[in-house]
Amino acid sequence: MDGSCNIVVVVFLWLLTLSNVDLCICRTSYEVQCLPSERDALLKMKSHLSDPSNRLTSWSLHANCCSWVSVVCHNITGHVLELHLTTPPPLQFGGDDLYETLMFGGEVHSSLLDLKHLNYLDLSSNYFGGMQIPGFLGSMKSLTYLNLSHAGFGGSIPLQFWNLSNLIYLDLGGNYLEGSIPHQIGNLSNLICLNLSSNVLEGSIPHQIGKLSNLQYLGLGGNEFNGSIPRQIGNLSNLQYLDLGYNQFGGSIPHQIGNLSNLINLHLGYDENLQWVSALSSLQHLELSYLNLSNTFGWLQDLDSLPSLRELHLLGCDLNHHFEPSTLNFSSLAILHLSDSELGTSLIPNWHLQYLDISDNKIRDSIPTWFWGIAGNLYYLNLSHNHIEGELSNTLINCSSRVVDLSSNKLHGQLPYVSQNVAFLDLSSNWFSGSITHFLCHKQEEMGLRFLNLASNNLSGKVPDCWARWPYLVVVNLGNNHFTGILQTSMSSLPLLKMLNLRNNSFSGNLPSFLKNRNSLDSLDLGENQFSGMIPSWVGQSLSNLKILVLRSNKFSGPIPHQICDMSVLQILDLAHNELTGYIPKCVNHLSAMLVINNSLESYIPLTKIYALQLVVEPLLLKERVYDYSSNLGLITSIDLSNNELSGEIPTKLTRLKGLHFLNLSNNHFVGQIPQNIGNMKSLETMDFSRNHLTGEIPPSMSKLSFLSMLNLSYNNLMGKIPTGTQIQSFEASSFVGNYDLCGPPLNSCSSNSSSNKEEEVHHVKGINWFFVSMAFGFIVGFWAVVGPLLYSSSWKYAYFQFIDRMWYKLQYRCCW
Repeated sequence: MDGSCNIVVVVFLWLLTLSNVDLCICRTSYEVQCLPSERDALLKMKSHLSDPSNRLTSWSLHANCCSWVSVVCHNITGHVLELHLTTPPPLQFGGDDLYETLMFGGEVHSSLLDLKHLNYLDLSSNYFGGMQIPGFLGSMKSLTYLNLSHAGFGGSIPLQFWNLSNLIYLDLGGNYLEGSIPHQIGNLSNLICLNLSSNVLEGSIPHQIGKLSNLQYLGLGGNEFNGSIPRQIGNLSNLQYLDLGYNQFGGSIPHQIGNLSNLINLHLGYDENLQWVSALSSLQHLELSYLNLSNTFGWLQDLDSLPSLRELHLLGCDLNHHFEPSTLNFSSLAILHLSDSELGTSLIPNWHLQYLDISDNKIRDSIPTWFWGIAGNLYYLNLSHNHIEGELSNTLINCSSRVVDLSSNKLHGQLPYVSQNVAFLDLSSNWFSGSITHFLCHKQEEMGLRFLNLASNNLSGKVPDCWARWPYLVVVNLGNNHFTGILQTSMSSLPLLKMLNLRNNSFSGNLPSFLKNRNSLDSLDLGENQFSGMIPSWVGQSLSNLKILVLRSNKFSGPIPHQICDMSVLQILDLAHNELTGYIPKCVNHLSAMLVINNSLESYIPLTKIYALQLVVEPLLLKERVYDYSSNLGLITSIDLSNNELSGEIPTKLTRLKGLHFLNLSNNHFVGQIPQNIGNMKSLETMDFSRNHLTGEIPPSMSKLSFLSMLNLSYNNLMGKIPTGTQIQSFEASSFVGNYDLCGPPLNSCSSNSSSNKEEEVHHVKGINWFFVSMAFGFIVGFWAVVGPLLYSSSWKYAYFQFIDRMWYKLQYRCCW
């Protein structure tokens, strides 16, 4: 029910359906024609909207607007009654890949005022760039349904809105709206649903809100409201959904809320006095976030008395050891979410739940053996990020749910067994050890697991050839263990595999040939192993759908195959720390995903896969800086070819990758100049060309790289003045050291540097002349002072050779002894 009024929208649409039954029947006999004036108004509105995917192609001048998509007309008068211009959820389009292109944007034009009979307007789930909500919408008195949620609107709510007395449904949630709620809100007496959640609204809630006697849904959470909650909210006797969480309210919650006997869903976030909750006999969903309940007693017993409670979320509450499951029943409870609630050493609850999340607490117990007996009812189990100890070697994890997360604990011994029901299994960041043969091969029948994460344990040995029994695997993460040997070919029997992470093990051999048949792969990370040989050309052809390719820190040699340019959706290419030779392929500009500046999380890596990617993709490591972008990988593009034996010039076509964020070519043998149009790569955040043999001046266009946060051009043969630019001058001198002919801030200024160089040069030249003169004169005098007497005096000659004989005799004597 996030940010929407789903609790009443079904009822509302049912009423609309009843009112239009006769309209639908009549459509079988003839097609109603829209009014030309209203058609022109819609066309004018279309001309001011941006429609990147051409969803409104049916809106044309000579067509009947009542037959246009997203338009509903009265089937007798032809008046336009409804406009459904929302963008449907991305799952309806197979993921988020195309979601952004489906959104409308631009301007909401005042031509809508010509639609005098419009009663339904839905512009939700679009993006209007933070523009103010048009005030003229408040003049459309015929509106009964107005949904502008999650549409990128900003500014304050127009005052005219509070005069729309016919409104039944108003949803402005999930925008950037500011300001306060005026007392005129009491004018909207017909409202059934009011959602203002997830904005930046502030001030106090006016007590006039208590006049909305028909209200069934009230969402005010996720704002910056302050002051006290008005007691008049207790007058809303029809209220079923109330969200006041994530605000800055003060004082205590008025006990009048206990009068809301029809309340089904309640979200609060600041009060510690919960005695009034026991009066809410219809309550099914209760969320109390970030409360300090350590000094509050008896509140759990009050909750236990609620006969209909099915969901209890105590996110971030300080329970401080007052949570004693053995004293409670909660017979109706199905979902319990207690993450980050300071449970300490409290026992795991033994209630018959369907959903249990007690992650990120300080639980130090072992998992009791009886727990797996009741776990069969769970469809979601999350005990991660605790200090749970013990062995699970002989345990069968058998949950009807399919989701089991025991990661980041202190579990040890061999891996447990898993039943066919489990679809998601995360045992990462524990102390499991030994072989995984019994885990993979203990059953002959096919297993239903789709997500397997065993990363960051002490598992070792060879990976057995039993993958054919796991045909539904989509994600496999075996990274950060001690596996050895060659990868087994049975991995080719994983037809659904999209993400494979084997990083930081000791796998060896050539790049596995079974990957030839894995065209469905999105992410492949084989970094930090002992793979060797050449990167085969089939990588670019057979893995053309890869978005992430990491082969760093292996022993790959030979050239980078030019077929890698065929990977048009590749976002992260990491071949660093190998023994690659040759040139950067000149076709690098064919990496299409890096060509376009991308500001959307959804563009390439679907958000539906982000959680899996958090466990598959390691943080980006660039020159001793770690960039963890696992939560927004749709934004990241990176090329790392550092620490190889690559040579030649940096191809000019590389600069066409305007969407590239990270570029590392350091520790190679590149020559020539930095491409002059490097400034075209406007998305660059990190650029490292250090320790190469680059020459010439730094291109002036580099000063245009306004997002650059790390630059390293050190230890090359660059010369001339460092370009002037706010961003470039913000880097330390270490970014440019080792280029002896380079000057300008942050190094020495070019004028002082050149003058000092000239003085040194003059002094150096004069010094060299006098030095050679004196050296030659001294040599001549010394030579003739020794050799001259030997030529002209026999006694000197005799004494000299006698001295030489004595010395030779002494040397021979010492060597012999």
